[in-house]
Amino acid sequence: MRRPNSLARSSIVTAAERAAKNDPRKSLEERYKDHDGFVKAVEHAAKKLVHEGFLLEEDANTFISAAEASDVLQ
Repeated sequence: MRRPNSLARSSIVTAAERAAKNDPRKSLEERYKDHDGFVKAVEHAAKKLVHEGFLLEEDANTFISAAEASDVLQ
């Protein structure tokens, strides 16, 4: 049985939309500024998890490649 992709129903909310809805969560723009910032955050987190022994290097590289290929903040 496959689990549904939890991001399939999500949407990217801009800072202005977030403020209009009084949503306390930071938008992607506020968290990462741009696509490169998003990729660097994924890379940092993945490398930390490898260092702590929670993630294999090859899996970390897969996550980093996926972040680079994504259209997040493009």
